[in-house]
Amino acid sequence: MYRSGADPGVGLSSVCDVRHAEFDRRTLGLCALLLVGLVGACFSGDATRGLPCDDDRSCGPELACEQGFCGGEPRADDAGDSTGEPTVAISGTLRKVYFDGGAALVGVEISLADDPDIRDVTDDLGAFRLEGVPAGTPAYLVAAPSAQYYGSIVGVDVRYVDVEEVALAQASQLYIEGVVQALQMQDPLVDIDPDLGVVVASANAVDVTTQLAPRTPGSRSFAPDAMGMPVLDAELIAYIWLPMVVYFNLDIGETGTFEITADHATKTCTSLLATPATRPRHLSIAEITCN
Repeated sequence: MYRSGADPGVGLSSVCDVRHAEFDRRTLGLCALLLVGLVGACFSGDATRGLPCDDDRSCGPELACEQGFCGGEPRADDAGDSTGEPTVAISGTLRKVYFDGGAALVGVEISLADDPDIRDVTDDLGAFRLEGVPAGTPAYLVAAPSAQYYGSIVGVDVRYVDVEEVALAQASQLYIEGVVQALQMQDPLVDIDPDLGVVVASANAVDVTTQLAPRTPGSRSFAPDAMGMPVLDAELIAYIWLPMVVYFNLDIGETGTFEITADHATKTCTSLLATPATRPRHLSIAEITCN
């Protein structure tokens, strides 16, 4: 699944990753300045055209910061589709979830939730690339389900540059059945209905309590405890290797139908993007960042 959140101890390539939740115009300006220092006199500044900026220093020696963008707001002749709107590409890989083996998934269709015609099929390494994605607005990627695997839906924060190394994951039907068996040891009548929705609240921290609203009548939740065992009706993120709460048997709805909120004793937790749509036999991933 797609993970947000920058680690201040990592290198330039990670800090300047537009997928991080903290990646705003100020960060972009800093990254542009760092890159100028690395490439020296060979940097013309045109590489920053169309990127968000705070001031001229963010744009290199040849471009000015105009209307919040280097060289002015992106135009259709900078990059765009047949509608004249600017577009970007999103690339990444699809794998099984870690506790389901983590292997690459081959031959799976990846598409945009709002435009299924923008799609690709994962190759032998699980890699995909979507071209023509509208820039400047969140994109929701859908990994199609199969007889063996649940599909997944995840949001990506799309700016005005290509997004790379997006990590998607799917859970197998056997893995879901194993989870149900563990939950039925706590309530023999519990089940995950494949015709209803599942929302996974995934965080970058533990000791986070989540809430989902509205709650569909009859819906349940579970979360791994500190030892990794699923606890029915829990809403506390406690397991560092799988920091999540899973809400299941939810109504089918569009993007934003459900809202995830989260609390931590010492950190502020936010969701960068709206909760993805819910679909039958799909895991809708809602990313939570706590700082």
